[in-house]
Amino acid sequence: MYSVVVPMYNEAKHVRMVLRDLTKRSPPGLKEIIVVNDGSVDNTLELLKEMKQKYKKLRVVNLRRNHGKGYALRVGAKKAKTENIIFIDGDGQHHASEIKRFLKKLRNSDMVIGQRNFSTLPHRRRFTNRLSRIATYMLTGLRFGDILCGFRAVKKRAFFSMNLKEDGYRIEIEMILKAVKKKMKITSVPVSANYERGSRMPFKESLKIAGFFILKILKG
Repeated sequence: MYSVVVPMYNEAKHVRMVLRDLTKRSPPGLKEIIVVNDGSVDNTLELLKEMKQKYKKLRVVNLRRNHGKGYALRVGAKKAKTENIIFIDGDGQHHASEIKRFLKKLRNSDMVIGQRNFSTLPHRRRFTNRLSRIATYMLTGLRFGDILCGFRAVKKRAFFSMNLKEDGYRIEIEMILKAVKKKMKITSVPVSANYERGSRMPFKESLKIAGFFILKILKG
């Protein structure tokens, strides 16, 4: 059995598509779909309440104000009823049919990270990811492929043993750095990503990621 956790912030135009995909194309064993509405100011919450009547496995967690992706992931993971947790972005860029790859790898791993084809990434995402991979190598001595992909799987006990603190997108980097420090087994699987659906990382988050690494490197 596994749980899917989906953080959403102002994703009204993607809600129906994401839930339909997860419901129809997720592999067997899906226990629940936990959507964390991270203080959306559009009608994301209203649509989620509407969809809850249609999808029995849907659980909605509403945060009254926006806290950030990392915070939403921690809240969702805490609510999960299974040991196997799948994180998937709420903007429709990922495909539920690929969850089976993560579950297979997770049998013998603590965390599985999606590996996107960099040639398909928007220019700014590609630059941020490359910078992050270089910085991660400087900090850990290990080479990772795609460290910023939001499509990933993790054992619940491993997730909470890391004592994660980052509230924004930086949690994806923090997860890797702390997993390495704890000598967890990290693996990866290839995934596709559709950026024509309106996915984008806020520019300020790219700057925060750069600042995060600079501080880590300076601290040694």
